[in-house]
Amino acid sequence: MRMQALGKGESALTTVFTLDVPPSAGIEKSRQNALVIMNEKFKGELGEMDLRGLKPELDQLQRNTNLAKEIGYQGTPHVIVDGRVLHGYSGPAIRILLKP
Repeated sequence: MRMQALGKGESALTTVFTLDVPPSAGIEKSRQNALVIMNEKFKGELGEMDLRGLKPELDQLQRNTNLAKEIGYQGTPHVIVDGRVLHGYSGPAIRILLKP
């Protein structure tokens, strides 16, 4: 969401989908591993991030994940923008979804 606000939403999504998956671990360790990767890739745009500062966004992510499960969306990626759903990764479709 922060990258979208900077006008770099498509670039961020493209980058995220090409990142190596962090090693499997407990939820807190997984979050730390993912944060390290995100800080490496986006530090110039977002500055240094920490888990405490990202807690509101992580909480929103958990609420979104729970909602997705409730309505039957499992697996990744599912991109939902203004009620429009993209099942699977597609650069052109993401560009269309992110247009204002």
